[in-house]
Amino acid sequence: MSFAQPRHFRSSTACCVDGLIFMQDGASLYTANPVKHLLKVHFGNARVISHHFPKVWQPRSPKLNPCHFWRWGYLKDVAFTAPITHLAELKSRIAQHILNVTPETLQSILQHVFS
Repeated sequence: MSFAQPRHFRSSTACCVDGLIFMQDGASLYTANPVKHLLKVHFGNARVISHHFPKVWQPRSPKLNPCHFWRWGYLKDVAFTAPITHLAELKSRIAQHILNVTPETLQSILQHVFS
């Protein structure tokens, strides 16, 4: 069994991230010391948004991911159109409505996010 070997960006890749900002989603993988060091080297403290860096952002903010924000708002609206009697029913409704989201709907969301 082989495991993935950790790799670091070469210093020549720094120009690729000059205009980018890294936003952390709170996963513990991204808060490991080697990852924090890598982010600091390539982005600097001012361009990393995380509770482990000077620029803090509220956890699970809908501003970080408008598509995620839309999806849960939509699912809440369609899943609770009628009373739910048990958890299995809620899970079933959510699963069904996720399958009903069309590629056209997703494309429309992206167009509104980036317009």
